[in-house]
Amino acid sequence: MIEDDLRRLRWRCRRGMLELDIVLSEFLDDHASSLTEQQVGFLLRFLEFPDPYIFNALFSGCFSSGDPEVDSIIAMIK
Repeated sequence: MIEDDLRRLRWRCRRGMLELDIVLSEFLDDHASSLTEQQVGFLLRFLEFPDPYIFNALFSGCFSSGDPEVDSIIAMIK
C-alpha cells in the first residue's frame, strides 16, 4: 500500500469513540501491509457506517452487516 493511501486510510479509521480508534489503529498497524486492494475497498465501505454501527459490529457477540464482503473485514478486525 502506498504511504499516502495508508495515511488516508488511517485518517478514515479515526472515529469519535476511543475504543474504535484503538481497535482500528491496531488493526491497521498489524495488517495494512498485507491487505489486498479489494480488502481495502471493503474496509472503506465498513468505515462509511456510523460509529454506533461499527461499535456493535466489532463488540457484539453476533452481528451481520448483511454484506458478506464487509463481514469478512469485520471478522479480520475482531
